[in-house]
Amino acid sequence: MEVKIALLGTEKSLITNAGYNIESILKSQFDNIYISLFVDSNLLINDILSFDIIAISDEIFSVELPRLQEIILKYPQSIEKGSRIVLTNLKHPLKKSTVEKWAQQLEINGEIISIPIKKGLKDERARDIVYFEYLNRKVYVRTSRNYYETSLKSIKEAKEKVGNLNYFEIPYVSYVVNLLWVESIQSRDILMKDGNFIPLSQKKAHLFRRTFKGFLSSLH
Repeated sequence: MEVKIALLGTEKSLITNAGYNIESILKSQFDNIYISLFVDSNLLINDILSFDIIAISDEIFSVELPRLQEIILKYPQSIEKGSRIVLTNLKHPLKKSTVEKWAQQLEINGEIISIPIKKGLKDERARDIVYFEYLNRKVYVRTSRNYYETSLKSIKEAKEKVGNLNYFEIPYVSYVVNLLWVESIQSRDILMKDGNFIPLSQKKAHLFRRTFKGFLSSLH
């Protein structure tokens, strides 16, 4: 399992040292730890949803916390259970017990989908899957980070793979989309939050719109 952590602070040296300490404390719990440092919150905002934990230095915590919370809550996928981002205070010096509490607070053991590929299985967090696509007799998956070929044989098989999750739907014969990633539904296609457009079947449009509306209502 991997974890992505953002450290925000005005002193680059302090958050750099904190990063080393955090990696040392969490290395036994996670296979991969990715730590990004920010001295400007505007740069953090561009990729805010890609992080699992965001720790804000004590001196700017009271100012930056409400701002970042407001931005995060604009996105439905951050509200879905298992997709919450941990926003926390980064105090110096950093205590081991504090970092361990972050890991406990983080719902990192969310739903994992094991996707069959040529060399075996690739685990993806369900929240990170944007859509499955059937193209040239092959099924591909688009995630928040990658796009790759799977060993699935059909869109029906892809839907069965995520069948126990109520936020995956089929808007068109060759796609399964994650409703968490839907930005808007237009007349003949769907705009996803990653910028891609997915075709919308006229036969499925009414049901898909109703399902999406109901899904959004269930998040609040």
